[in-house]
Amino acid sequence: MCIRDRYDEGKFQLDDPVEMYIPEFAETMVWVDGQEVEQQEAFTIRHLLTHTAGFCYGWDTSHVDSMYAQASPEGLWGIASLKELMGLLAPIPLKNQPGTKYEYSVSIDVAGYLAEVLSGMPFDAFLQTRLFDPLGMVDTGFDVPEEDQGRLAMIYTPDQESGELVPVEYMTNGVKQKVTLFSGGGGLVSTLTDYGKFGQMLLNGGELDGVRVLEESTVNMIMSDQKPATVDYQDGFTYGLGGHVNIATGEYGWSGMASTDFIADPGNNMVILAFTQYIPFMGVPYVSEHRTMVRDALVKAAD
Repeated sequence: MCIRDRYDEGKFQLDDPVEMYIPEFAETMVWVDGQEVEQQEAFTIRHLLTHTAGFCYGWDTSHVDSMYAQASPEGLWGIASLKELMGLLAPIPLKNQPGTKYEYSVSIDVAGYLAEVLSGMPFDAFLQTRLFDPLGMVDTGFDVPEEDQGRLAMIYTPDQESGELVPVEYMTNGVKQKVTLFSGGGGLVSTLTDYGKFGQMLLNGGELDGVRVLEESTVNMIMSDQKPATVDYQDGFTYGLGGHVNIATGEYGWSGMASTDFIADPGNNMVILAFTQYIPFMGVPYVSEHRTMVRDALVKAAD
């Protein structure tokens, strides 16, 4: 949700080429059949926000994925800032021609840097000023103050030998220090209460407790089909801006690496949240079962 209020102000259009604002990408090529070719169309802001710009994460075995891994062997953990990340990404060819394929990627991090360019402030300050403070999200940020570190929940993963849960110290403790990479794609720390405020703002059409942070028309775009018509996505779902949309119910949401899950359900005016703190991501059974339990409870209450 990083740059939508700049859209409301007329700072950009969703179909603007990203190179208009981040010129480092003007010469970025695409890897096709073993060679670098030009982009058939320059990737746009809409492409970034629908993961169809052609980027990847470096997690797969393709040639472009290997180039990501070589450019930053530690992944995002080893990068100091969004500007530094742009310098690493721009010379690497895109994995796919823009607008031709959905692939979950660093495109939201590129969108985070775009927010810095458009606003003239660091991404963390932009979020604080334009979203967290107006919505009263007092426990959300990229790092946790020392006085609140006792409230920080540990992330766990199964031990490879015993199968017992063991803490993932490096991920949890990483937010106890000052962060300099304000990732658009991940890294915020929050609470159920704060995230609930964000979700309710979406359900209210961009406002909460009398404070408006987005126009209703912008929220409608966020929570509706925005991917290119020729791009396939998960059955029963389409992709909005920064999250997927249940075609049947209009629910908008996304899940996180540590088996977290967020749904804004307009049909029931309800926000569904799960902060599981478990890796690897456990979409099945936990996240899907949690959603089912919530819906079953609604049916029983109605009866």
